[in-house]
Order: sequence, then C-alpha cells, then structure tokens
Amino acid sequence: MWKDSFCIGVEVIDRQHKELFDKTEELLSEVRNNGMKYKDKCISTILFLKDYAVKHFADEEAYQISINYKDYDAHKKLHDKFVQTVLKHEKKMEASNFAESDVREFVDALVAWLLYHVVDADKKIK
Repeated sequence: MWKDSFCIGVEVIDRQHKELFDKTEELLSEVRNNGMKYKDKCISTILFLKDYAVKHFADEEAYQISINYKDYDAHKKLHDKFVQTVLKHEKKMEASNFAESDVREFVDALVAWLLYHVVDADKKIK
C-alpha cells in the first residue's frame, strides 16, 4: 500500500506514516487470508493505533506548530476524529466478539482514512 510519493519530506512523520500503512496492510492480509483467526491481529492493531495516535499526532502537530501551519486547527480536528473512530470501532468489535463484518468495516474505515488523510490532508503540510 505504501508509496514513496506519500512522503511529505519530514523524516519522522514519513517513517510513522509508513509504519501505519504497514500495520494496516498486515491486518488486511490477516483478514483476507485467515478467516476467523484474525482476532488477535485486530486487537494488536487497535493497540498500535491508540499508541500511534498519541505519539504520531503529537509529533505531527508539533511540526505543524513549528512551521506556523495555517490549517493546524482543522488538521488537529481530523486527528481527534480519527481517535474517536478507532475507539468507536473497537467498542463495536468487542461487543460482537470481532464479528467478521465489524472487522471488515473497521479495516475499510482505516484504509479510507489512510488514503484521505495521509495522501491528501498531510501532503498539504509540505
């Protein structure tokens, strides 16, 4: 999924983005190839995303502040919304014991967010 064209030119942020794409691709592969055996991978991905949100968003927001990024407030709201989306999906998947349909919905939301946010919104930071 990752392409070097997604880079924004800030090494730490680009490295973190690549890691997020890699984790998402691992989960996607697990869901596609292992049927109902994806629960552990899904749980570990959610834990990663929660940690990722704290560390990466803090790094990215600090960088935006350092360059006086004009759309900082709007961009931060996108980050906050992503955290809420992950938490909402986590709750839903836990309630259904990680039903395949809920996991697929989560993966779809994650991929859509990646493509929109990293490829579009984050590219504007350059």
